[in-house]
Amino acid sequence: MNRVIPKVLRRIDRLAGVSVDETFLYSIQSGAVLPNLPFLDSASVQVSHSPPFEEMKKIGWITVQDVERRIRRGDVCYLVYVDGALAHYSWVQFKGTMNIVGEAVTKGLEEGQFCVYDCCTAGWAKGKKIYPSTILRIVSDYFTQGFSSALIYTTKYNIASQNGIRRAGFKQCTTLKALRFGRHYFAIPLSSNTPSRF
Repeated sequence: MNRVIPKVLRRIDRLAGVSVDETFLYSIQSGAVLPNLPFLDSASVQVSHSPPFEEMKKIGWITVQDVERRIRRGDVCYLVYVDGALAHYSWVQFKGTMNIVGEAVTKGLEEGQFCVYDCCTAGWAKGKKIYPSTILRIVSDYFTQGFSSALIYTTKYNIASQNGIRRAGFKQCTTLKALRFGRHYFAIPLSSNTPSRF
C-alpha cells in the first residue's frame, strides 16, 4: 500500500499538476579555449546519419519516429562504443527550430550555429566522463568545419548533465522557463533584465 500512494501521486501530478519548469541553456563560441578531455582507451566514436535504433532504445527513451524525423532534418548522431557495446549517443542539429520544452519553448538556430541535444549514457557507462568527452568532440569537429557557436541545454534538476556540460567548456547563457499544467507547457517570456548571451 505504501508503494502505491507515491505512484498515484506522481500520476496525478503528471496529469493535473502545476509547476514552473526551468531549463538551463549553455553556449560556447568558436575560438574558446577547449579543455582536454580524452576518451577512454577502449572507446570508439562513430558519426552516423542512420543510427541503430534497436541499440539506442536499450539505453534511452527514443522512438523510430524521433530518429526518422531527425534524419530528415539533417541531424547527425554521435555514437560512442566501449568494448563493442553502445555506451552513449548525442544528437546534433544544424538547422531549423530547437524544441527545448516540447513546442512551448523553442529557439531558431542562426547561421553558423548548431545544437547538441538528447544525450544519453548507458547506466553501466556513467561516471567515466564519456558525456563531456563526446560533446567536446562534437564542438571541436564542427568548429574545425567553420561553425561559429554551439548550444546545449538541460533541466534545472539534472545536476550530472550540468556538470558534464561545464566540464566540456560551455557557459550558461540564460534560463528558460515554462509553466506546466499537467502535460501541457506554456513558455514564460524572458524579462528585460534576464541575462541572455545566445
